[in-house]
Amino acid sequence: MATELTIHIGMGKTGTTAIQNFFWDNRKPLKKHGILYPKVGTMSNAHHLLSPHIPKFLQGQWNFLEPDQWCERLSRSDESRILISSELMAWTQPEQVATFCRRVSKFFDLRIIIYLRRQDDIIMATYNQQIKAGVQKRDIHHILDGQIKRFNYVDKINPWAEAIGKDKILVRPYEKSQFHLGDIRPDLLHHAYGVLWSDQFQRSELDPNPRLSVSAMEFKRLINILDHNADQTNPFNDALAGCARPDKGSAKDILSPEDRIKILEHSTEINSTIAREYMGRESGTLFEAALPNPEDPWKETPLSDDDGQALCAHLHSRHPHLHKRLKKLITEGRNSIPPLRQQAANQLARYC
Repeated sequence: MATELTIHIGMGKTGTTAIQNFFWDNRKPLKKHGILYPKVGTMSNAHHLLSPHIPKFLQGQWNFLEPDQWCERLSRSDESRILISSELMAWTQPEQVATFCRRVSKFFDLRIIIYLRRQDDIIMATYNQQIKAGVQKRDIHHILDGQIKRFNYVDKINPWAEAIGKDKILVRPYEKSQFHLGDIRPDLLHHAYGVLWSDQFQRSELDPNPRLSVSAMEFKRLINILDHNADQTNPFNDALAGCARPDKGSAKDILSPEDRIKILEHSTEINSTIAREYMGRESGTLFEAALPNPEDPWKETPLSDDDGQALCAHLHSRHPHLHKRLKKLITEGRNSIPPLRQQAANQLARYC
């Protein structure tokens, strides 16, 4: 029989880093269950170099591998079950999916696992991540319609199903209430392999990818506008995350309840189709969490003057080198020509 290869394709912002770190840290106990989490093609414990999808910003930066460069060697492994993981793969174009699956299936019994997060939540989480990465400069409301279309899960999953069959696709909701033992790591072990959780497995309780608060996120977005070099703005992430002004209650949401309802109404049939066709749920229920309530408290301004001044004071006292750099960026921005950069500089100047 062909070796079973399960590819965890994400999606991003569904605990992928926690999954990848867990499987990397537990390679030895997993081998006792006949499961290999291989070293080939890994970057930061994930198999990004095996992805058929290569984001533009990584083209020419990483040495991506074609299936012919890794499949045959990996198929000779002693373990009968192999798991690889990369959230890059969720964004593979349909024609690429078909070619990739055809080439990999020559060596393996191919299976796919994907975790899906409710669209309103993943849009907000992705926006937060893009701001942390320094690549997002626009306000979320300027890109919202495009983001709604981006997270059509039927479009994401169907090409894989057409290539290898629906019975080889495992869909899991990214909701703690639906996780086996309330944790995504034992959830994947249980549903993908039928492996029960035990003390032999190690897991870190630290958040491997903490988010910025809403106010810190907006502060960082303004910094992104002032400096187009993401590598130069990324040091601000840890500094801003350390500011003791946490979001409270539903005010942490960067989208209003009305915006979130709009997203979910657009996604209703998409999610019902996934639940029925890929999970066998006749009810069509994919996510169980309560829907947003229009009466929930929510503040429209993501960054108040008090929050901005507190963040700037935090940088001044705890990270003076970053505060000095920010002041320089503000001065340069106020003297620049692009109106957006001037506006961002003027706003930050009010706080610093």
